[in-house]
Amino acid sequence: MLFFLFLHFKHQYQIKQSVCKFLLDGFFSFDEDIRVPVQQYPSDNELSLISSREVYVSNSKYIEKFLSIPLVPFDIGQNEFIQILKHHKRIQDINNEIILEKIRESIFLYDELIELLHWLCTTIFQNKSYINEILSEICYRETYQSSIIQLENIQFYNTLNLSSLLPLPSNVLPSNIVNHISQQDLQRKLSLSKLSIKTLIQFYLVDNQHYLFENEITSKILLHFLSQHWIQFNSNESNHIKTILSKLKCISTNQGMKLPQESYIPSSNISENLPIISSDDNEEYPLSIEFLKSIGCRTMHFPTTTYSSNFIKSADNNETLQNFIQDLLKQRKTMSDTDLNSLKNNSCLIGTTLEYYGEIKRKYKGNELHFPLVAKELQWKELLIIDWIDINPISEEYFFLKELGVKEAPDLQDLLFRIAQEHYRGSRIKSDYKLPHSLIYFAENFRKYYLKVWQNNQIRTSFLPSSPPEINQSAEIILTTPQSVFKESNPLCPSLLPDIIQCFSHCFDISLLGIKLRPDLETAFNILMDKRYEMLTVESAPIYFAYLNKLDGLNKTFIEKVSYKSFIPHSSSSYSKPSQVFIRSETLTSSSDDETATCGLIDYIDYGPEANSFLFSIGVVSYPSAENLIELLIERQSSYFSQTNENTDEMIRAKLRVYTNCLKQLASISNIKQKFQQEPLKSRLINKPWCLGYQIIKHENGNNEKVFQIAKPNDIYLDDDHQSAIDLQPLCAPDEADLIKLYETFGAKWLSESVKRTLIHTGLIFTTERSKQLYDLIDHRLDMLFVNKRGEYLENIDEKRLDLLRKNFSVYESEGIQCEITFQYRTITLDKSTNCSSCVLEYDKNQVNLYIHKDLPTLDYIDIASELIRFIHKKPLESLVHSISDKLSSPLETLKRRGIPVDRFLKQKQQQQQQPIKLVLRNEQHQFSKFDDYYQQSIEKSSNEYFQSLKEYSSPIEKYSSNIERNCIDDFREHQSLNKIDINQMLKTSRSYFQNEFHQSECSRQENNNLCEYVPSSNMIRHETLFHNIPLYIDENVRITNTMIKQGKQLAYLLSSLATHVFHISQSVIHLFRDINSARVAFNTNGALFFNLRYFEQVFAKDLEFSLENNSTIRTIINFYFLIFCHELTHNIHLSHDLNFIHCFESVIVKFMDEKELFLSKFSFRYY
Repeated sequence: MLFFLFLHFKHQYQIKQSVCKFLLDGFFSFDEDIRVPVQQYPSDNELSLISSREVYVSNSKYIEKFLSIPLVPFDIGQNEFIQILKHHKRIQDINNEIILEKIRESIFLYDELIELLHWLCTTIFQNKSYINEILSEICYRETYQSSIIQLENIQFYNTLNLSSLLPLPSNVLPSNIVNHISQQDLQRKLSLSKLSIKTLIQFYLVDNQHYLFENEITSKILLHFLSQHWIQFNSNESNHIKTILSKLKCISTNQGMKLPQESYIPSSNISENLPIISSDDNEEYPLSIEFLKSIGCRTMHFPTTTYSSNFIKSADNNETLQNFIQDLLKQRKTMSDTDLNSLKNNSCLIGTTLEYYGEIKRKYKGNELHFPLVAKELQWKELLIIDWIDINPISEEYFFLKELGVKEAPDLQDLLFRIAQEHYRGSRIKSDYKLPHSLIYFAENFRKYYLKVWQNNQIRTSFLPSSPPEINQSAEIILTTPQSVFKESNPLCPSLLPDIIQCFSHCFDISLLGIKLRPDLETAFNILMDKRYEMLTVESAPIYFAYLNKLDGLNKTFIEKVSYKSFIPHSSSSYSKPSQVFIRSETLTSSSDDETATCGLIDYIDYGPEANSFLFSIGVVSYPSAENLIELLIERQSSYFSQTNENTDEMIRAKLRVYTNCLKQLASISNIKQKFQQEPLKSRLINKPWCLGYQIIKHENGNNEKVFQIAKPNDIYLDDDHQSAIDLQPLCAPDEADLIKLYETFGAKWLSESVKRTLIHTGLIFTTERSKQLYDLIDHRLDMLFVNKRGEYLENIDEKRLDLLRKNFSVYESEGIQCEITFQYRTITLDKSTNCSSCVLEYDKNQVNLYIHKDLPTLDYIDIASELIRFIHKKPLESLVHSISDKLSSPLETLKRRGIPVDRFLKQKQQQQQQPIKLVLRNEQHQFSKFDDYYQQSIEKSSNEYFQSLKEYSSPIEKYSSNIERNCIDDFREHQSLNKIDINQMLKTSRSYFQNEFHQSECSRQENNNLCEYVPSSNMIRHETLFHNIPLYIDENVRITNTMIKQGKQLAYLLSSLATHVFHISQSVIHLFRDINSARVAFNTNGALFFNLRYFEQVFAKDLEFSLENNSTIRTIINFYFLIFCHELTHNIHLSHDLNFIHCFESVIVKFMDEKELFLSKFSFRYY
């Protein structure tokens, strides 16, 4: 009360604003409820006082009229008192979310629903979907006693005048509510559409609404509504409705609810015993007779109207049928469609035949009978006709009988059967043949009666008189289908008789039957393939292939299809594919003997110019391609050389000559290995016999016989050791350089690589003047034997063995040299003559001895060089043997002229014989003597792009001689700050290598620290698969194996993990490569890091076969590749291995050492 007095004085005496605020703040400082007037239900006539915290303020005059919630009415809510309460948050406005929630909970009364719609139409909503949410679910009732009506997803509003007895779809707003809302608001505000008649009818036709049609009251209402709007439905819609109603008992009759076709419209012709439709002039929902007829109700009952069977026996049967038809004509206008259909299906028409006219008659359905005129025209006495021989074809009775199904022409299948009957009854000899009457009738009436039926059906009946193919030379006429006969005479397919073509041409274009002038190529070929065993021989092939050459339809699809078919005859009993036979080119000539020898391996055919032209067009060629030739060799070699009467010795020699020429053709192909990389041909080349080889067979009588054999490539040996070939008699390749290269490509082995030769000295050994001279010669020239002209050591030199040869080497003469040869798991001991070898080099870890056969008149420097190169070189080469032999046997002056730095090596030899003086750097304090001999002898060769002997990476480098001078350093801190390295910037310079190939020319690098690196040539191709997102480049001569793929995944997994978890750089900078024999472990090219998979395979992979867990082996591998990674990253900044490189390398190791140790504790190969 005090508050209202305050408001009064405020307005009356205009109290200052500050004073008002002070008083209001004091008033609201008490936390006591303030009661406000509210309306709790729309039906309340009086207001109630409720705490302001429990009520809402209405923001529209409609809300309080439909929402059951404590609301301050809209008019009161405008009072200043309520506004002050809102300002102090003692009361709140109602919002849309609360309204929506309450609507979902409410069941509205009729008036409340109207007010709700008014509110929706008058309120502006920012979100239009809010209205859809409200309209998605509304429940209401007309009165408190009425049943609840649920509306869902309201889309339509009803303006149709329907009885309330009929339910509406749940998405339709009823008309009694719609009457209170303008259609403009319904459409624009509520986005509703007017309910159409068709939509409503469709709702009632759904299965769950069919009960309405079967209820007597609602059925009348629905049918009345339907009849009022029947004209709005098109024929398809009305037929759909009739189909549904025909299955529902929706017609009220004197015998209850019946189906439309069971219900009869009242008339004088209808018996009272039938279900007659109820009718009342005062009925509220009347139905018109036309509507009842349209939905299938009956006007006639035919069992009571058709004449009885005794009329058939009366004297004037013709008048009986006439009277019956004329009586029906009188009622035709009142018949419904259902009546007419019933009449058609009723056997009520008298029928007979010309053969038994006036004698045998019975009742038939209309569609079983024909008009008499067609039977006379076809001379078909057995055809069923109506018993009205002289019916007028332009009379009403005639047209009514047509309506009942009586036919003016026989069915197509019946007529085609009649044609075949007439054909087989008459003469089928070409000279005496007469066209069947039925066929002539078919031609004359095809357009009128049969065209549509023909177009809508696939007719496969044989009815067309035709001549057999020309090649058969038969005079008998045969019947064919339209699909198998053609106008033009040909050797492959039947052709129409000229009389047939003439007959049809007068009536219509015979192409309407699907008959073509000639077959297309595919059709003719399929016919030929179906009958090839009967028709296709060497003699007939020229005729057929020449005809195929004239036909249209040659395309890539056809050529590809026939390429897999065996259909070309080249002997009396076999057929070949186009790729298996050849047509000899006119430019190539060969003797008859060569042609005979070639047969069975490369089959040549000649069927004449036209036939050959067809064969050329589908892929037959004059000579096999490389792929085709190798397939022929693989598939036919066995039968080609089989033991038959035809394969005489002379023929075998000719065949060997042909076979060898074929192999030479293959050998002449460039890049043959790349050409045959596709499977399955690649595997067949390796695993199937096709290579010609020769073997010497020794007979007991002492004679030698050279026999041939076809074998797999890996069963044939390449003769590079003729003495072994004589001793072992293996299966060897022909002595042809190109064939040797071909066989080697696909797996043939060099004999020298397959033979293990063991040489040992026998008997007494002694030192002679000749042995001393040989020792002095080798010792004097040792340093120049294994170098190139620049004085650089050759690749694959074993420096440890070279050092052993330099320090502990002796030469002796022995009484004999014994040779043991092991080949194919058997060992042969040769005699002790000088035929096997003139010398042998034997060694252990401390001593090397060369033994010379004492009976040698002169030294054989080739044998001596062979033994030296076998001991020193890791992969002995034949060319090196001759080079070292030349260096031993030639005078020094001759070697100088050839460019060998003789003087330099002699000077070095002299210096080595003097006492060496070791220069030690000022800061070099370490004593290396504590390391064993193995580490003392190891040399680590570092380069810009690889590490050599990286397993001894931490070993001391005694023999490293650098010309880099180290300046004096007074303060290492200053030196460190001057050389501070931005490692992050160094990491950013790394990049990816995206090319599919990697090429490196052979070269040699000399760095300023006197380290020399030999870089072999590289031609690598990128593998199609990524290994943990890391590419692999493989030398083009490397054969990929499953083991290599597995080990590549292991190395890629390790390197990608190091990049991600230790160095924190992208995996894209890492690449793998797999070469053959280079010394590279890793290299850096323009920031892209490459790691050699071969090093990992040969050094670490075997250790991982026993355990993939984190053990000492994995620790060694991670530490190793961590150092490699640091080394190659350092090359992003420093290319040469100078002091700057070493300083940067140390910094990178220190930078990432902790990250590496953490990574080491967690890493495992288990998930590679």
